[in-house]
Amino acid sequence: EIFSYRVHHAQAHFRLNLLSSLHSMSAAAPNQAQLNQMLESTALRVITGMGNFEMTSPKPQPGTNSKPTYTLYGESEELNRMVILTLARTIHIGGLENNGSAWLKEVVGGIMANTPHSWPSHTQTNFPQALLDILKEYPAVKD
Repeated sequence: EIFSYRVHHAQAHFRLNLLSSLHSMSAAAPNQAQLNQMLESTALRVITGMGNFEMTSPKPQPGTNSKPTYTLYGESEELNRMVILTLARTIHIGGLENNGSAWLKEVVGGIMANTPHSWPSHTQTNFPQALLDILKEYPAVKD
């Protein structure tokens, strides 16, 4: 409940850390259905609550040279689809394709490695070209 209603007040890098922690906790408790449902619900709220300029490549913390790493994807196909849709919105509005293409490839590659999936053609027509180019590198899995 606290995560669901107060998380939008937290700064973006704290929400990205929270998302990484939620994915780690979910992987650590595979047989806990109620816990996994709560973690997935919270992760979904964190992902959908991200602003257009908050999903960018990690920047070094002040006073350090190392970039933090955030895990934006997990084992859930639904959450990974939401990350892709949020990235598409971020690219379209914020122009992420110009300054974060390596990070974008890393995130999309991780998502497609964990949960390979395809998108309908009517959805792909609304994706930015930079995202489409990356998704073409990962062919759809045939059932």
